[in-house]
Amino acid sequence: MEIRNRQSFTYSKSNSNEGINDESNNESDDSSRSIYKKLRVYICTWNVNTKSPNFNINDLFAFDADNPPDVCAFGFQEVSSTPLQRFYDFFYNDPWTNELDRILSEKQYIRIQSTRLVGIMLNIYVKRNILVHVKCCSDDWIRLGFWGFWGNKGANICAFKIGGINICFVNSHLSAHQHNDKIRLLEHAKILYHSFRLEKALEAVSDQNYLFFFGDLNFRIENLESDLVKELIDKKDYKTLQENDQLRKCICKEKCFSIFKEDEIHFPPTYKFKINSDEYDLTKKDRVPSYCDRVLYKITKTDFLSCKSLNYNCIPSFKQSDHRPVYALFEVNALNWESDEPNVKFLEIFANNDQNLEISYQVSYAATTSQNDWIGIYDPSFRSFDDYVTYVWAAKIYELDDTKKDTKETLLGNSDLSKNFIRRKIVLEQKFIKNGYYMMGYFSSFSNCLIGLSSIFQIQLS
Repeated sequence: MEIRNRQSFTYSKSNSNEGINDESNNESDDSSRSIYKKLRVYICTWNVNTKSPNFNINDLFAFDADNPPDVCAFGFQEVSSTPLQRFYDFFYNDPWTNELDRILSEKQYIRIQSTRLVGIMLNIYVKRNILVHVKCCSDDWIRLGFWGFWGNKGANICAFKIGGINICFVNSHLSAHQHNDKIRLLEHAKILYHSFRLEKALEAVSDQNYLFFFGDLNFRIENLESDLVKELIDKKDYKTLQENDQLRKCICKEKCFSIFKEDEIHFPPTYKFKINSDEYDLTKKDRVPSYCDRVLYKITKTDFLSCKSLNYNCIPSFKQSDHRPVYALFEVNALNWESDEPNVKFLEIFANNDQNLEISYQVSYAATTSQNDWIGIYDPSFRSFDDYVTYVWAAKIYELDDTKKDTKETLLGNSDLSKNFIRRKIVLEQKFIKNGYYMMGYFSSFSNCLIGLSSIFQIQLS
């Protein structure tokens, strides 16, 4: 068996024009010395009306490819939840997750979180170059349908830490119909004060440093007839429409939504359209075109925290549903995560006398490890934490004995041991490995994410 290190190797797939590069050595010194760093966050929400992504969804990624966001959150409502589909989804990723994974992996993103409540689904992706700086991923959901007993209405919650701050995403589907505005306020309050476990403690959704609340919130335009609303839409008089929007009134009247901010809306109402048409469905007299799909944001008052909205719009090209997707792009402030060393560093990998792989690595004393941690071997184009070729439990640790090294060894990083790290070793059987290029990743069950990632290396079996 031969193992070759490829610190600067570029891996490319035939269906992609982009490669996966190890850019860990290309970070600028100025960036690493800065105290603060900007994090760009992209959010897209869409009620898909049970449709599957058997059409081109590239327009959902409404951001500049030359200046892509660091974090992407995709929230869907009314994802198909038939018994047959749910049975299939139990064993495999749902079609929407598969399609997002496929496209975003080519754009250099990794899915770090995915949570679903019946037809409400939330997926979070981060750029590969910040993956090992993400910590303490946590997710939860809350049922709101039928007095809290059913999940046809409710919310997904995903949160993580990076650069010393907490970021929380809430994808919601609240009660429908114009007259249920007070019920929606109660549902919102229940979500806001819901507690979930982040790191070692229970925290309320409302206590996060950055909170993004979005989805099919189902608030309607009131006090205007549908014909007048249609006329205002044709005139692009969105200001008058917002003045009669239930959610905007709640924010202005300092009700529970008053802690949130929302950009001015410069697009037409996103509900309700006729399927495969640009026409609104006005068949029911009491149904008024409305801004059901929204993106709100909130920051905790701290000296260095800031959130700047860069874009807020809908995507009119998707006509498969009676809703139109809505997206928002933000720039938030965080402490510079690039100055933090990964908690796990892979040192070397070599073949022992039995031709099995021996992997040595060092773990920071500051890291919280457990017997449930594992080390995965990944294809360099892996799409999520569980997209490994094989894995070995980190609990199977051996004392490192340098006298038993095979002569064919490859350094995978800085071999200088730090006083703040402890050195460990595991063995991976050869029968699980084929010729090819790979990466090693250390998954922490405490943080629920990868806290160490090796550079790309090549294995050639003799």
